[in-house]
Amino acid sequence: MKIAANIDIAVLGKEAKTSTSTGRESYTLAILQGSEAGNISCVKDVFDLVKPLHTYTVTAVYDDKYQYMRVSSVDVRSEKPLSAGK
Repeated sequence: MKIAANIDIAVLGKEAKTSTSTGRESYTLAILQGSEAGNISCVKDVFDLVKPLHTYTVTAVYDDKYQYMRVSSVDVRSEKPLSAGK
């Protein structure tokens, strides 16, 4: 079962890695949500669109079969620069 939710996040940074064993790329966002910070994987389209130090509304999908959560889409209309007071 896949569960999707729209969440508001601040993107602090982003990183792309290539696996040495498979050659596949993976994409990760460093995010802040409220007072909690962490990393979450995302699809390449999201990785290419988001900018560090900006806030967005994104769709995150949890897959209970594989037990992972990743950002699957971003609403670019929601983009705002991260303010110092936030």
